Amino acid sequence: MRKTVLRCAVLAAAILAAAGIYWRSDWAPRGQADISSHPPMPAPIPDVERVFDPDFRPRVLSGADPPFTDFAPIAVTDADRLLKADELVVAVTIAGQSRAYPISVLNNETRRKALNDTLGGMPVVVTWCDLCHSAIAYSRQVDDQLLSFRVIGLWHNTMVMEDMETRSLWSFLLGEAKHGALKGKRLRQLHAVLTDWQTWRRQQPDGTVAWLDPSPLVDRGVYVKEQIADQLGRFVLVARNGAESKTWALDALSRTPLLNEEWAGDPVLIVFERPTLTGLVYRRKVEGRVLTFERTGQQLVDKETGSTWEPSTGRAVAGPLAGKELTAAPAMLVQRSTWEQLRSLRRRQ
Repeated sequence: MRKTVLRCAVLAAAILAAAGIYWRSDWAPRGQADISSHPPMPAPIPDVERVFDPDFRPRVLSGADPPFTDFAPIAVTDADRLLKADELVVAVTIAGQSRAYPISVLNNETRRKALNDTLGGMPVVVTWCDLCHSAIAYSRQVDDQLLSFRVIGLWHNTMVMEDMETRSLWSFLLGEAKHGALKGKRLRQLHAVLTDWQTWRRQQPDGTVAWLDPSPLVDRGVYVKEQIADQLGRFVLVARNGAESKTWALDALSRTPLLNEEWAGDPVLIVFERPTLTGLVYRRKVEGRVLTFERTGQQLVDKETGSTWEPSTGRAVAGPLAGKELTAAPAMLVQRSTWEQLRSLRRRQ
């Protein structure tokens, strides 16, 4: 009996390794979709010898998979039959091109948690870490070098990425190279919105969706907004400007969903959309004029001109400033405990 149990455990471990599942979080997805075939996984890239600094000692995966770059986006109409209305997606718009990256797709295999893409002519990497429940988009251009990323390990329960061009290791959450030739360099964070599928498809009917068939060894779970709504106190909205950052607690934002503030020398507007549980940060200076906003029903109105604005897009839809747009500042949703731990580490360094 004991030998049978041992053989079953070994077989299960082999199946998980083949599927690329190296860790699981307590954020279990809800529901399942049909399982379809998936092409064979590419051969792992050989490991390299590394000696880490005392302040950065990640758990590095042995024989991690190559960067994920090969997928074909599909139209919104095609994705509609594959995604549920309240399913979470991370939405990115660059140079007028919009694309949704379903969290269930990014989370299906470890190698998909960093998806190398090109959107609006810009090389980007769209990332998801289920351990800290964060989705972040970065430019893949660092100085004059184009990088491609893969997930290679964990550091304080957050993902570590490796670029294949210099083999430098990067903190996914901090966007900073912590080891290697590019140590100290920072990735440029891009504006990305974590929202639900039905809201994004209504706003971007001509957009595209990053879709990959689920692995045949893993059920495609569905991440939905209720998972955030049930535990708002565990999350913060984080905005960054280089090494500076500021956080807003989601449970506080749910009570005061509109804030006119100053941060990093800029007047900013913080918006929390209760129906989609989406947090947004905008710079509230338009044509050299600082605007002050208040809510009127589902819309925003600036006190200076009386123009009406859409909170989810930052676009003026009526009034003297109709057609103008607020500049979005990159922000991200993070588990409070994870962010506080990393910030504490940075202060001690």
